Amino acid sequence: MKYWLWRAIEGDGDVVGILVQSRRNAKAVWRFFGALVAQFGEPRIVVTEKLRS
Repeated sequence: MKYWLWRAIEGDGDVVGILVQSRRNAKAVWRFFGALVAQFGEPRIVVTEKLRS
């Protein structure tokens, strides 16, 4: 079975949040990252896997 992994990592490499989903749910991901932004503030840079999907 395929799972989607979303991680938020600080600049020094500490993981501040993890979300694992069995199906891709954009609304849940925006809630996850919105909560992290509320707790830690706006990120300076966002890095993705750069897949076109």
